Amino acid sequence: MTWFYKPPRNLTTEAITEHFDFFTLTRNDEADLATIQQLGSQPVLQYVKYDAVHDPCQQALKPIGTPCRCTQELKDNQVAWEADDICWIRDNHPEWLLRDADGEVMYFQGYLMLDPGQQGWRDFWVERLEISHLDGWDGVFIDNLATRFGRHHDDLRPLQAYSTDLAYQDAVVGFFEDVRQRFFLPNEKLIFANISVRRGDLPVYLRYLDHLDGVMDEFWAYPRTGWYALEEWMTHLERMTETVNRGKRSLLIAQGTQANAKRQTFGFASYLLLASDLTYFRYTTDQDYRNAWLYDNYLLPLGQPIGAYRRNENQWQRDFENGQVTVNPDDRSAAITVFNPDGEC
Repeated sequence: MTWFYKPPRNLTTEAITEHFDFFTLTRNDEADLATIQQLGSQPVLQYVKYDAVHDPCQQALKPIGTPCRCTQELKDNQVAWEADDICWIRDNHPEWLLRDADGEVMYFQGYLMLDPGQQGWRDFWVERLEISHLDGWDGVFIDNLATRFGRHHDDLRPLQAYSTDLAYQDAVVGFFEDVRQRFFLPNEKLIFANISVRRGDLPVYLRYLDHLDGVMDEFWAYPRTGWYALEEWMTHLERMTETVNRGKRSLLIAQGTQANAKRQTFGFASYLLLASDLTYFRYTTDQDYRNAWLYDNYLLPLGQPIGAYRRNENQWQRDFENGQVTVNPDDRSAAITVFNPDGEC
């Protein structure tokens, strides 16, 4: 299973290594990073944004030369961690700031948006990773990578520097091509991303995937609340099937309340359709990422999968050495069946 983005609250860091085997933490969690690695678990990735820096006091909007003064603590999930970084960028590199069609700088939830096409910003990002990775991180996990700007934020505003979606996508691809060649490959570091995919953007997703070692689907099997229609569930399954077939690791996250057994079983069974050495699962909610939820069906002795999943009308099935998984996304039902030694349920 996969753990993210901060150390646990309801278990010790040592305890989660007994149940999880792929980890993402954040800068200033280096003590937990060391603990996990000392126990022989890996990889442990650093959670970091690639296109934004934290500016809770909106100091980028103040006149050039204004001293940096902000009483709010900076977030650890971004690379501008020095107190005067924002003002230095504002004063010396205003070209790094991403602007809307009216020339206004852009913010989202306290984060100042930056232009992935700017070489200077790429250089700064790599320089800061070179510092933070002296602590032994195995790679980075990038959040909010979108196939179109604003897709993750539900804000598809036109951009001054990029008149088309393709132009912005080219800049994003250029960013990852650059930093992968300069930092990740030479240092044997992993690069993962949580990708938000707009309907019809599979080619863009696959283009991004070429420059990554793996991805997260944060709303695997169903959205935060409610359920996917059959076609949407199939879209997620087919996209992640292609991801695994390309040899990329996949973090599949199903969201629901802790006591909702039907939702947990459906999400886990959907994951088992793809389960392999390249896939990792977690059932949680975005409000409980720091709490480990453990379920009995994680321990079922299914054995190794036998072949790929298959479809029979609106049911998807997959055979295992000791059982079978069935998922019906049409009526949102799922079954994880373990056979006895005689091959019976």
